[in-house]
Amino acid sequence: DVVVLDIAMPGMNGIEVTRQIKKRWPEVAVLVLTAYDDEEYIFAIVDAGGDGFLLKDVPGDEVIRAVKAVHSGEPVLHPAAMRTLMFRASTPSHSERAAAGPAAVLSEREREVIRCAARGLTNVQIANELDVSPRTIQTHFRNVFAKLNVSSRTEAVVVSLRLGLVSLRDGGAGVM
Repeated sequence: DVVVLDIAMPGMNGIEVTRQIKKRWPEVAVLVLTAYDDEEYIFAIVDAGGDGFLLKDVPGDEVIRAVKAVHSGEPVLHPAAMRTLMFRASTPSHSERAAAGPAAVLSEREREVIRCAARGLTNVQIANELDVSPRTIQTHFRNVFAKLNVSSRTEAVVVSLRLGLVSLRDGGAGVM
């Protein structure tokens, strides 16, 4: 009746698993319990048909309530995910940002990752600085590469410099 899964799983990620479950068994409720709180994941789970999204910092009794809620057809969102959705609703749409150019398409977190890369930080160092996992940083880079139509960190930094996302000041890269 209810599947509880994570985004990061061996073999296939939770987003694709959610999509396949909803395609084959639309009556099955899917609750995602994860450590990943980036907006890309939240929207991907919602788009895939997920019924609930909780971060692993919730108490066990909250997970039990969430399982019961999604089983009865009620959506469940962690407060941090709700804030993300509300913020997105109050900002220009993706198509509106795309019309403004590639720089506007990057999320603020993706811009932070590029700024750190421009300072010469490794993925692990960026992850430590932004308090996320190195795997999340890799995902951000994949998204940046796709949005900026580049294939390497170096190209992403160069294009970001050209677009004004980062600047070279005082012998190092700085935030604009």
